[in-house]
Amino acid sequence: MTVDYFPDYIGRQTVAYTAVASAAGLLFDFCITFDSEVRWTWGRKWGFTRIAFVLSRYLPFVSVSMMAYNTIEATNGRITNYWRLAIVYYSGVCIHSLGAFAAEALLVLRIYVFWGCDKKFLIVISVFSMVISVLFA
Repeated sequence: MTVDYFPDYIGRQTVAYTAVASAAGLLFDFCITFDSEVRWTWGRKWGFTRIAFVLSRYLPFVSVSMMAYNTIEATNGRITNYWRLAIVYYSGVCIHSLGAFAAEALLVLRIYVFWGCDKKFLIVISVFSMVISVLFA
């Protein structure tokens, strides 16, 4: 019986360590790019681009924290309420999806500007982005 349990525990522990390491990497990225963020985005008017940037920049902190909490609690066996843990997990998934959507919208906007603000190209790249998102979601 221990043979079946032990690999599962190691797998969950690896996932927990990976979640904490990704949170540390995200925090490191935030620290080294904060001065550029202040220079280029703070003090500017709020528009679609800034909203997409802020969502894609700060929502990963929330989702990674929720996923790390969920993984650590499941690994340590301190789960007292499975419904609460499921709510935390699915909320983290929704927040992560919203952040990914904002990052994708920001990428589409950057490509649009790079290609000379052509409206036809914007429509094509937007449709392509939506199709890929639906296919791989």
